[in-house]
Parts: sequence; C-alpha cells; structure tokens
Amino acid sequence: MPAHKLLSLAVLLLSILPAAVVGKSCEGHDLPPDGQIRVGVKLKKDCNNLNRAKKGQWARIFYTESFYANCSLITKVGEPDGYVFQIGATNGGLKAFHEGVVGMCEGEKRKITAPANLAYGGMAKYMLTENSDLWIPPNATIMYEIEMMMLTAQEEYPPDYMKKMFDNSAKSLITSEDHIGHAAGVENSFPSLVKTAELSPEWAHSKGVDYFQAKYDERKMFFDVAKNNRKKKGMEYEDSDPWLDKMLLLIEELKTGKKGEL
Repeated sequence: MPAHKLLSLAVLLLSILPAAVVGKSCEGHDLPPDGQIRVGVKLKKDCNNLNRAKKGQWARIFYTESFYANCSLITKVGEPDGYVFQIGATNGGLKAFHEGVVGMCEGEKRKITAPANLAYGGMAKYMLTENSDLWIPPNATIMYEIEMMMLTAQEEYPPDYMKKMFDNSAKSLITSEDHIGHAAGVENSFPSLVKTAELSPEWAHSKGVDYFQAKYDERKMFFDVAKNNRKKKGMEYEDSDPWLDKMLLLIEELKTGKKGEL
C-alpha cells in the first residue's frame, strides 16, 4: 500500500479510537468530563407547555443514581420526601438535574447520563448511603433515572411541603443519618461535606471559613426544628448532632490553623 494511504489510514484509526475507548454504559469507561448531557424519555406524559418544568419552578423528583462505567447503584431517593430543588437555581442540586428535567411533565420518567462537569466534577467525593459508604472517583459519569413527582409555580419554597419534610426527616436528622441533603435540597449532604474537607484540606482552605459556617448554620437550623418537633410530640430526641460538632472543629481549624480531631 502506498505510504500516503497508510498515513491516511493511521490518521483515521486515531480519530476513532477515543470513541471506541469511551464505549457504552457498563463497559468500564466514563464519558469525557466536559461532554454533553444525554437525556432519554422512559415514560412520556402529555401536558400543555404551561405545565412543563421550567426555570424558577420547584420540582420534587424520585431518582436512582448509578455509575455509568459499571452500572452499579450509588443511591436511590424516593418516599417519603424525594428530592426537592428549584430548577435553574445556583445554590442547590446537581447541574444534571437543572438541565435534565426542563420540559418534563408530572409523572414523566427520564434517563439522564451526566458527564462529570454536570455531576460531581473532578474531585473524588465521599458519600454515605443508606447501607454503606463509598467513594465517587474523579471525573465519574453518572446515570440518573428520574421520575417527576411534583411541580409548583410558586416563587418561594412551598411552605406546607417544607413543614412536611421537617416532620418526616426528624428521625433521620436527629440520628445524623445522611438524609439532610435530600430533605433540604442542598447540593452536598453534610456528612460527605465534612469527610471531603477532612480528606482534602487544600480544598477546604480554598472554600474558606464563611462557606463552612454557612453550611453549619443551615444544618443547625434543620436540626433544631426537627428536635423541637419531636419534643412537642413527646418523642425521643438527641440534644446534639455529632456532624455539627465535627464541622465546628473544622471551622476552628480553618480559623486558627491548628489541627483538631474531626
């Protein structure tokens, strides 16, 4: 074969190799971290355009989260609360949710494949699940199967639903289980945030004291409401939350530069 044809063939093979390496789900590879979101409809529901999910609305979803590379389950979020977030907001929810649910009707189901830039990014993440703890590796592609349970056009968080979440989440909050992230609609669950800060001190310093103080104040508010609800109902409750104590140590360390025990 002439040399110029061999060179052309080599260039062609090199151009298609990355696609072959990426492969399909469950084949051991992730998508490029800066890739495009993939959205597929698993169960279509009809509704008029006014009732379709759009920025500014509050959405309540159930979802299953899995690794793209090996299809193993990360977590499943369903009854009683699901996950609630304001579509398009910058202070809560993964980017994959904000982009992937736009246009959904209530009752609709979608499958979303999110590259790392729309999921957990380039830093390893520690996550506590209902049954175990695990690491999400850097630049992991994540798959979500989402069911749209509720949409509200209210500008503010639905107050009646907030009260319901406080009541339903009281036990898990008091026992420091890792449900506050889903119940409160915050971006990172509190225990995994503390663990990540412990294992990545440079990252913790880059975020700064004010960031962690705000996270502490947020969880403290939810903890106090849950505790008071249980006291009023004559239920057992705890006076302290060990994860709040750990966060206080972290904040003190960031302020003074002295190592505490998290």
